[in-house]
Amino acid sequence: MGTATRSPLDEEDLLIEILLRLPPLPSSLPRASLVCKLWRRIVSDRSFLRRFRDHQHRRPPLLGLFFHRRKGVRFVPTLEPPDRIPATRFCLPHTHEDGWFFCGCHRGLALLYNMLHRQAVVWEPLTGNQRFVAFPPGFNHIEDAAVLCSSREEDHMHGDCNSGSFIIVLVRSTSTHALACVYDSESTAWGDTITIPVSATGGMCCMKPSTLAGNALYWLLFGGNILEFDLQTLNLAEIEKPAAVKWYDYSSIQVMRTEDGGLGLATLSGFSILLWEMKANSDGFLGWVVQKTIQLDKILSLEGTDEECIVIWGYAEDSNVIFVSAEPDIFMIQLDTMQFKCLARSFYITRYYPYSSFFATAQVQI
Repeated sequence: MGTATRSPLDEEDLLIEILLRLPPLPSSLPRASLVCKLWRRIVSDRSFLRRFRDHQHRRPPLLGLFFHRRKGVRFVPTLEPPDRIPATRFCLPHTHEDGWFFCGCHRGLALLYNMLHRQAVVWEPLTGNQRFVAFPPGFNHIEDAAVLCSSREEDHMHGDCNSGSFIIVLVRSTSTHALACVYDSESTAWGDTITIPVSATGGMCCMKPSTLAGNALYWLLFGGNILEFDLQTLNLAEIEKPAAVKWYDYSSIQVMRTEDGGLGLATLSGFSILLWEMKANSDGFLGWVVQKTIQLDKILSLEGTDEECIVIWGYAEDSNVIFVSAEPDIFMIQLDTMQFKCLARSFYITRYYPYSSFFATAQVQI
């Protein structure tokens, strides 16, 4: 009788290395856990989960997006079965009818606020956890706000936040100035109001939520300039748009993140999207340069579409996806691969809030 040959999958160290290379999709680890007790033990181990997320370059997958319609905000999944998250899984805890406004998502957290009650709520859609925070004195109105996980724990993975540490940034503008105020959950206190003069007379463009790039949050101002809030120095700054870019309205411009994580800009020109980045010239001065041009009519079916019907609706910073509508369709375009997907009809949609998070340990229908 010969000895039984061991399979490479019987070697636990090798098996772990194989499982680490599964795609970071909601069904990957739940499906692997059904193979046998050994696989279940491996994929449910906390140290493995940390390595798994680190192996995915700390970039959580895009699960879907929240968007405003006439009847309020609802969630639309963007993945296909078996990774598709049911829309009912992420029902908002508070509604527009009750005076609550949805601000957007960053690092697995979402933010809503209520001006009547002068408070915000930090919501974690995956768990349903909520934290209420009263507004600071002096902020009788806001134009937008953002929430970020602020955990400083070693090996912490944004997009899988259970630490409870977060910051809230409130922003508003006057006819001459932009103002911001920051709440830190660890100190449970608001900081001093930060203010700078701005040239944009129309205030903030609230049709486009904030974009996180590097260590800063960015908002689009009417006229095309950009408001920057540095999360390290807690300073505000106004950044001028490229001189060649003409401001028509919010539909032709989008703040985004560049390949190296810095500030970028996407602008429409006919059927093309120009991707801009800031670079230093020979004298060391920063300026805008076109990094890439995307010809939409070469990758999308736009026959019979008027170029005036093209709209940039939003951007998902974690997955580098831009959302574009060509009435009546909405497309999501992955800017690294140029792969695209048609999502839905675009009637009566006003704001897009992409939601990314690790969903590996959740129960998924398979």
